[in-house]
Amino acid sequence: MSDDKGQGGLPYGLGTILGSYGLGGLVLVLGIVLVGLAIYKGAGFAAGTPQLAAVIGGSLLGLVVIAIGVVLLVRRPTEPPRPLRYEVYIAAPMAGFGSDEAGRKAAVDLVNRVQAALHRLGLQNVYTPVLSRPESLQYETPSTGFDVEWQAIRSSKRYLLILPPDMPAGTSVLVTAGIAIALGIPTVVFARKNAPLPYLIEGAVESRQVKVRLHEYVDILGIEQMIANDGLRIFGEESG
Repeated sequence: MSDDKGQGGLPYGLGTILGSYGLGGLVLVLGIVLVGLAIYKGAGFAAGTPQLAAVIGGSLLGLVVIAIGVVLLVRRPTEPPRPLRYEVYIAAPMAGFGSDEAGRKAAVDLVNRVQAALHRLGLQNVYTPVLSRPESLQYETPSTGFDVEWQAIRSSKRYLLILPPDMPAGTSVLVTAGIAIALGIPTVVFARKNAPLPYLIEGAVESRQVKVRLHEYVDILGIEQMIANDGLRIFGEESG
């Protein structure tokens, strides 16, 4: 309970508004407060009194402040749109397989066939680190790898996560899923039928706050058939 102390009061509330809506939102709220105070104070003053004139002046000032706040909100700079270079980013566990080369090769084959299915759908510009560096000796250092994948995800219109039947314990692919979800990129998760999902991936699928869809598969043929049949509808889009 002690962590909640200090998380209230006027300064905290104003700080929250500033963080959420910027200076325009803060100025707008202050203007509304000024008008409200003026109306509240003016109710008890007789006509023609100096106090009433001050109330009227305060109301006019509040209206001016409101107008300034609206202008600031309208002119508030928005984040520039992400430059889109790839039509789909395909992710699957790779580094987490460690010395399990058989599992790694199975994942590469799975991704390869999914990419081919997307190509047949007309999505030619597909990015996947699994196919660009299929061997563990080709992996970059972690810091470089993160920077490369960060830029690739930010440049992708859609994100597709393939979860194999057996998830390697040390996989870091869920980091890329978190980035895509946070950026609001339409996300599809292919998971083996009846296989348990990572806890927060399951939560994202169930949430209405993010764009995450789950499609279950029995085998790779099922994934290929689903992509062929549904097209872009697997991402919640209308197929062209």
